[in-house]
Amino acid sequence: MFYLLALAPIFARSEECPNFSSNCETCLGLGKDKSCGWCSDSNSCLVGTSDGPTNATCTIWTFKFDMKCHIESQEPLPMGARIGLAVFAALVALITAVFWICIFPHCSNQKKVDKTQTQEEDDE
Repeated sequence: MFYLLALAPIFARSEECPNFSSNCETCLGLGKDKSCGWCSDSNSCLVGTSDGPTNATCTIWTFKFDMKCHIESQEPLPMGARIGLAVFAALVALITAVFWICIFPHCSNQKKVDKTQTQEEDDE
């Protein structure tokens, strides 16, 4: 009987934590009284300790109230943004290749021509 009374606060905590599943600050604000922590992986408030949630796994776990909530977006970069970045990277690579293949050798040849002309003028 006493065993069940001792477990009552834990069961109460486990029922209250998920009620704050959309708000990290509120979840952590429950403090030590409720033993709730925030799991950024699932964006949910779970029962746990400083080591992690009691009945789940979580890679980004925040337990103490004074810690900053680590809410990270689970959304991948939109397809349009990925395509835009790929096009930008391809353009940079193309411009760099054109410079090194076409423009840089021309500049080097121009310097050689200028040196040759200067030497010919000195010889005269």
